[in-house]
Amino acid sequence: MGSLEKKLILVVDDEPLLREIVRTLVEDEGGSVIEASDGDSAFAILQAQKVDLVISDVRMPIVSGEELARKIRSTDPRIPVIILMTGFSDLDLDTAKKIGVRTVLSKPFNSEEFMKEVIASLAEAE
Repeated sequence: MGSLEKKLILVVDDEPLLREIVRTLVEDEGGSVIEASDGDSAFAILQAQKVDLVISDVRMPIVSGEELARKIRSTDPRIPVIILMTGFSDLDLDTAKKIGVRTVLSKPFNSEEFMKEVIASLAEAE
């Protein structure tokens, strides 16, 4: 049994390869994944489906990860846990925490450290 058993995670990134990498990591731990290529699509998914965690890129077309986090929190501040990823230093952790984001991870990321953060985020939320 994986540590993400019965967890549904929404992965939001405009890079299909990164979504595939995160999907594989999550599924290897027993979790399920829904994918979206931008924040607008992700928000539509969240309106229809309850997820346990959102992992989103910061820089995306249409709606950024930061905008997505703000939309999620203004709609329902209780759910879900949000982790943002960025290859840039355009969003600092203090700002992210103020909008309800658990953490901001740098890309490229170490797979083991990434999964530790995902698992810890979900455990803390329970």
